[in-house]
Amino acid sequence: MSTVSGRTVDRNRFSKKYSLRRAPSRLTFQGDATFAIELGSLKFKGESEKVFTFEVPFENDQYTIMATPRDTKSNSEGSANVNVYVDNATFSRNSVTIKASMAFHGVVDVLAIKVG
Repeated sequence: MSTVSGRTVDRNRFSKKYSLRRAPSRLTFQGDATFAIELGSLKFKGESEKVFTFEVPFENDQYTIMATPRDTKSNSEGSANVNVYVDNATFSRNSVTIKASMAFHGVVDVLAIKVG
């Protein structure tokens, strides 16, 4: 497991400006390692697998994926009552395939993270 140590700093506090109104915070992460996160969602409509394509490809395929189905109370079929998993055979730096245990209607949130 990779770890990253760092701190969050306010970029507006680096300059000496003494205005009457304080500028809103501009928080920036300063750390000792690279840190990449991509968050997205997939809409399943009677399907059991979908491909999640990243906006910016990772450098390699050494990242971690987390996929969770949303519990939509308006859907009477129980959309969150399904097992969602990542197909390791389709793991690449550009995309990943998310599979479900059965075809369902609902939304799956996908989080890809790379530290180091």
